[in-house]
Amino acid sequence: MRGRKVSSSSWASTIPGRFPETEFGGKNDNNNRIYATATRDFETFTPTQLFFDPGFNCIDATILSLHGKFFMFFKDENKVPSRIRASYHLLRMGSARTGA
Repeated sequence: MRGRKVSSSSWASTIPGRFPETEFGGKNDNNNRIYATATRDFETFTPTQLFFDPGFNCIDATILSLHGKFFMFFKDENKVPSRIRASYHLLRMGSARTGA
């Protein structure tokens, strides 16, 4: 597999009980965080990892590269979103940190 590029995939998902501090009224039906995995051959995948946790419900992460830096934009899914949020960090699989 030498020379093959690694493809990654990310998605938002709720895992019941994983983030009880941000459940809506005791319900955990919309308490998403961003998860990711990687593959070289689309037959085997790395274990799923929590990729991004801003401390609240979020979905629709998009990562863009500009001038050697990576920008991640995502949707705040709180019942009353406070503002548009973006994370500005050099991102590596499984090690994104939050930003506001």
